[in-house]
Amino acid sequence: MALRLVHTQDVQSYWTATTEGDVEAAYAVFCAVLDRGVPLGDVLDRLIAASQARVGDLWACNRWTVLQEHHATSVNERVLDRLSARRTGVARGPRVLLTCVEQEWHTMATTLLAVKLRVAGVRVDYRLGEVDAAELAHRISRTRPRAVLLSASLVSSLGAAASLVELVRDLRTPVMVGGSAFDREGLRARRIGATAYAATADEALPVLIDLPVRTDSLPDLVPPEVREAERIRACSADLSSLVLDDLCARLDLSLVADLPPEDWRGVLVTSVPYVVDSVAGALLTRDPSVLTQMQTWLDEVLQARDADPRSSVELWSSLQRQLLHQPHATALLADLV
Repeated sequence: MALRLVHTQDVQSYWTATTEGDVEAAYAVFCAVLDRGVPLGDVLDRLIAASQARVGDLWACNRWTVLQEHHATSVNERVLDRLSARRTGVARGPRVLLTCVEQEWHTMATTLLAVKLRVAGVRVDYRLGEVDAAELAHRISRTRPRAVLLSASLVSSLGAAASLVELVRDLRTPVMVGGSAFDREGLRARRIGATAYAATADEALPVLIDLPVRTDSLPDLVPPEVREAERIRACSADLSSLVLDDLCARLDLSLVADLPPEDWRGVLVTSVPYVVDSVAGALLTRDPSVLTQMQTWLDEVLQARDADPRSSVELWSSLQRQLLHQPHATALLADLV
């Protein structure tokens, strides 16, 4: 029975192959564990998912560079590609359309979900990269999936997720959401109008079965917080530029373009649009914890890079000044600065 478990040595061997960029060795470890009779879901979780989480943690705590992160991620992606080619077969279950929201470049969790659903017999139409609303609507109308599954890992993506949920529901198609952008209780999912929420692939399967055949469009009555969120999203680029200009003046960030991506100033600058979008996400979901989640993550990343102690406070304060005429956003930000 012990042979049907993923052992510590398996995890270590896979991790070593990942860090060395050795796709062949990583795939060999994966297949050896799989051939030993360990369920595929367990192998995916203990090897690829655990490896990818470790990669992200090492970057966040400034022990790995962006280049190291990308190399290790590439190994995991190529192992998954080879696994997909190896495990062919005809799925006879329900058809779903699975996609990430726009500006989601870390798609590993979604790829893992696609593999697990296919193994369970679900016919998965998997879309990566930028999501074009017109193309998505056309694909839904043409293929008539049982449901659309949307994945979002960043709280800054909640606004984009809400727009896609509205589009899908206007086509009378159920939409399930998941990913670390959402809370375990499913509050944020409900607030943006999703038909259902699932935290894991194991949870997604029974939820998928119980989904209604068709759904209605979202109600026309829009809460004031949502209208405010829509205004912020509409001017997100300009708002980010204003905040960035203010930060450059207060923290002397004028030479950011010449700095390595690991420097705290570069991390701070590239985070500005995500912070702006997280405010819209908090308003859309009427959930202040969206902002505390973003603030906590960014503080940890900046502190690991010995950032100026003023950096986080200045960022949130600058954003609050730019949003003085948005009362609900101002109220949310007041608790952070």
